Amino acid sequence: MNTLLIGRLGNRLELVIVILLLLSIEISILDLGALGQLIVLANYVIIPCLTIRLILINSQRKRLIYVITRDIPLILLVSITIFSLFWSASPLITFDYLKRLLLNTLFGVYLATRYNPREQMYILTWMIAIAAVLSLLGGLTFNQTEFWRGVYTYKQTLGTGMAVGAIAFLLTTFDSRRYRWITLAGFFLTVVLLLLSRSKLALSGFLISMSLMPIYKLVKQHYKLRTFLFTIMLILGLLATILVFNNLETIVVDGMGKNLEFNGRTPIWQNAIEQGLKRPWLGYGYHGFWTSPEGVEAMKGTWLFDIYSKVRVTTGTSFKPIAHNGFIDIFLQLGLLGLSVIIISCLIFFFRVFYLIFKTKKIEYFWMFQMLVLALFIQVGEGSIIPGLTNLWIFYVSMSLSSAVEYRHLKKINALNKSTQKIQVISLH
Repeated sequence: MNTLLIGRLGNRLELVIVILLLLSIEISILDLGALGQLIVLANYVIIPCLTIRLILINSQRKRLIYVITRDIPLILLVSITIFSLFWSASPLITFDYLKRLLLNTLFGVYLATRYNPREQMYILTWMIAIAAVLSLLGGLTFNQTEFWRGVYTYKQTLGTGMAVGAIAFLLTTFDSRRYRWITLAGFFLTVVLLLLSRSKLALSGFLISMSLMPIYKLVKQHYKLRTFLFTIMLILGLLATILVFNNLETIVVDGMGKNLEFNGRTPIWQNAIEQGLKRPWLGYGYHGFWTSPEGVEAMKGTWLFDIYSKVRVTTGTSFKPIAHNGFIDIFLQLGLLGLSVIIISCLIFFFRVFYLIFKTKKIEYFWMFQMLVLALFIQVGEGSIIPGLTNLWIFYVSMSLSSAVEYRHLKKINALNKSTQKIQVISLH
């Protein structure tokens, strides 16, 4: 009895540590300085220790090896990123970013091994709940009137985090009636903070994700009705896409308050792609482009160069910008090879999740679908998330591996059922 109690307490303590680790990776409470550096150091110690704990347990060690080897495109993506150190234009910077990327990737592997998809969804919900409360208190305390960033470093980070949290809270509300009022309160809090952040990109991603909610109801319908409704939704989606492109100027300029150059991003994209084509196949190494001579050349004539020059003059430090398009950034860092592997990884992940949604009808796989859509939307409009240094990358790793494990498991069950049916038919004859 004492052993069982100690085991339960240990599991709960481990869960609390996991939630706090996720929180510490994403946020920076008003630039903590030395304390912030201590938190980063703690992450470098605790995450490997959690993984080593799995290795020491025989059953968990076998599962860890099994989970890691289920997703070949993901392994290729991480491998290319690591080996980019050897052709990086800025090896020291690449090495520094690689350490953090590998730490986050290891954490994602740990989550996929230790927790099932539904538990991962609840872990994310708890983490965002804490971040939302802290962001509300931080905003009220420090009078963040123009836009809120709460306890996050940037308003975009707060907006993205709250968009992710709002989706998780809403799906948790559908899943559990026991704490419905709490999850609804969490949903409204995250939506309010999303609006206060004034992150139009995160808000757009959230609205797109919300528009996909009927799909979950659709998969529960009768097969013929489901096929009909899915066809109707596909047609409506195509019509909506055509309307968006035909009214792009009105939507972007009037609706989002931006110009058709997306606040000066188009010239950056054009310059960056032009310079990136000088090393098209392997790129300039992970986070190695913008500190190279080609990266400086790509900034010239854009607002990025003004910031770059100002930072160098005032602080004497180097400015590390982004292309504000994750796929362009990946092309610059890992070339066409890395970009191709990312696209393949996302497509396979998307296919697996859709298969699991229709086969199992479980809400956690619809959560994965929502997270993937939101991550790809942010990837297009902001920096690189896949692969990246945020919690979205951690959950991309954990969700991709978890979905691969479950997909393989269902395939085995289907194959076994078919074999059993064949044996029964043969025995009847």
